[in-house]
Amino acid sequence: MQLMPIIDIDISDISSIEWTTAAELSCLDCLTPTILSFAEGDIVTLTIRTIEGCETQAVTQLSSRVEPLVYIPNVFSPDNRSNFTIFTNDQISSINGMYIYDRWGNLMFVNENFSPNDPNQGWDGTYNDNLVEQGVYVYVFKYVIDGREVIEAGDITLLR
Repeated sequence: MQLMPIIDIDISDISSIEWTTAAELSCLDCLTPTILSFAEGDIVTLTIRTIEGCETQAVTQLSSRVEPLVYIPNVFSPDNRSNFTIFTNDQISSINGMYIYDRWGNLMFVNENFSPNDPNQGWDGTYNDNLVEQGVYVYVFKYVIDGREVIEAGDITLLR
């Protein structure tokens, strides 16, 4: 993994670059060092000095943790045999709840304690076994990441 700072001055205006960290870097005075090894949470500080004598610092914390990826479509068409559901990476193993409401707040669909990435577990665009009208509906998803419950809410457009 390489550190790649974004700078807004010309490289020729830089007099010195200094990286300070407990992590092992390929160089401590180059602009884009490679991280050779680090411990979770190591702090890295970059100090840049210009030929005019100005100095700036940037500080970041290193982490190997992969952030959860959550994708919730904003449009779906049940006529194309695609149900509305949540898609995630493997950090979210279960959806605690999925709730769909119409624009008047009526609960149209509920599914609890199911696996993500399975359209068969999602909403098929029906209510009481009848097709609902094309339009905008509100969703609420509840799932757990790192021991805390997350609630995602938004709207979905159903197209026929």
